[in-house]
Amino acid sequence: MRIAILIFSVAVAFPRLAVAACSNPCGAEEVLSCAAADYQAGMTGKKFWDTVLFDADTVGVPVLDGFCSQTFTEKQFEALNWSPMQKIFFTEFCKVKPGAYYSYENFVAAAKSFPTFLCGDGATYAQKRQELALMLATFAQETTGNGIKASVDKYTRDGLYFRYENGMLDNAQDLNYRTGYYDKLVSGAIYVAVKEGTSPMLTSTPTYWWNKGRKYDDSVDVGNVIDLASAKTMSVKWGDVVVPAGYALKGLWEMVEPAYVVGIGSVQLTGDTMMSFFGFYYNHLAPGKPVAAADFGAFVKRLFTDGELAFTGAIWYFMYRTNGDGYRPIDAMLNDADMPVCGDMAAVTMQVNGGCNDTEKRYEYYKYLRGKLKRSPAEVSFQGPGMIWFKGTWGWEKRTGAIEVSSVECKAFEVKGFTSDATPPAWVGNYRYYPLKELCVFPSTKKCWEKTASGDTCPP
Repeated sequence: MRIAILIFSVAVAFPRLAVAACSNPCGAEEVLSCAAADYQAGMTGKKFWDTVLFDADTVGVPVLDGFCSQTFTEKQFEALNWSPMQKIFFTEFCKVKPGAYYSYENFVAAAKSFPTFLCGDGATYAQKRQELALMLATFAQETTGNGIKASVDKYTRDGLYFRYENGMLDNAQDLNYRTGYYDKLVSGAIYVAVKEGTSPMLTSTPTYWWNKGRKYDDSVDVGNVIDLASAKTMSVKWGDVVVPAGYALKGLWEMVEPAYVVGIGSVQLTGDTMMSFFGFYYNHLAPGKPVAAADFGAFVKRLFTDGELAFTGAIWYFMYRTNGDGYRPIDAMLNDADMPVCGDMAAVTMQVNGGCNDTEKRYEYYKYLRGKLKRSPAEVSFQGPGMIWFKGTWGWEKRTGAIEVSSVECKAFEVKGFTSDATPPAWVGNYRYYPLKELCVFPSTKKCWEKTASGDTCPP
């Protein structure tokens, strides 16, 4: 009898613990587990990931890591209308755990490297589901299967299909093929410090430089200094290019063969963003951290097959990457209680894309995933009189009038019936849309991705 009572007591206690935990779960694993139970009683987080959020079909070909899950006979493979490098990449990278790259286990393991992800800043369960929906929608659009599987509706569970940007290699005959991203490394004058006398070359992890050039008096090299070691959030400041003793300055494009400069993983890391994650990883996560110098080329190639590392990079992108001096990461923007309009799809799209391309696809994924995560529509709008500064042909110019702000439209700010003494003739009319990134709106007084309020003035 005593044993029976004990068993009964434990059985009753577990549901109580589960209910308590799901009132405000902490971390990706708990949030997914609670969302799964909310969706269907008894459903696990893994099954929710594999069958509701994405498609990890274990009988047919899955969509989840689906590109690498394809199988071909030798004759079929030879007949594929792929470039030589597309075939080599598929053979080299897709043979490593096909179907497992984007697994639930890899995502949960990666999330554990970020203790405040879906846990910090006093965020509610609803806010955590909102951020997760926005993140997964971003992943899905960046890696879309685009309706590749007839049994899976387009822009629903057909995300996380591609490990890497296969289409970028359509014309690649060998590893010297220069992708568009590779050329941007050159044109952006992105430089790193390389340890002298090492083979393979070891790249300094704490710092690198954007837009390197000579100072006006030709005394030293200057540029945007990217600090990846002092804090987890990357810092970007204009300053001198200071190369550590025992290191030499080289272009980032010299650190890896050109054909490898493609988007990789769930947010398609590449180029300077890849370098930023490389520096963050070796200074804050890698065994023996901080690691002063490491093989950048080997790190890039590892991302093609290491799904946990790829998800780590994607979560880092939301948690700690910034777009420049005075900017803040996506996670900080989404959890800003004073700026609810910034906690939605419009601002995330601008942060990730730097523009509004593929907005419609991203929003379709977001609507689907938000629904499955039981996150009620959270669109935020603002209507009322206000003052707006627009970055126009003649610099920043002030307008007054009625302002409408929508948190889900990438072009989110509409100004109706504005008045100004200096309204250019081309702007006369009842209304006009302006890109989100170009505006500073009052009374909100700051752009979504700025760290602090601008006070009562917008940028000069």
